[in-house]
Amino acid sequence: MFSLNNFLAILILYFATDIYLRKSSWGLWKRLWIIAFLFGLGLSNNHTIIFLAVPVSILLWPVWKRNFVKSQRFIAFWVIGPALAGLLGLFP
Repeated sequence: MFSLNNFLAILILYFATDIYLRKSSWGLWKRLWIIAFLFGLGLSNNHTIIFLAVPVSILLWPVWKRNFVKSQRFIAFWVIGPALAGLLGLFP
C-alpha cells in the first residue's frame, strides 16, 4: 500500500519537474492531465499524497505564468480539465 503511494508520488514529481524543465509548451496539457489523474489515483490509495499539492503547485507556478496567463482557455483546460481527471483517478 505504501509502496504504491511512493510510486505514484515519484511519478507526480517526475511529470511536474518534466513540465518545469521544458521550455516549450509541447505536450504540456497531456502531462498536466497525467499529473491530475495520478494525483486522484494517489488520493484514492492513501491520503498522505495531499502533501504533494503545495510543492507541485509551487513548481508549476512559473509554467502557468509563462504559458497560460494570456490564454482564454484558462478555466476550461487548467482548472476544470485536470479536476475532472483527478476525479477520474478517484474512482478506482
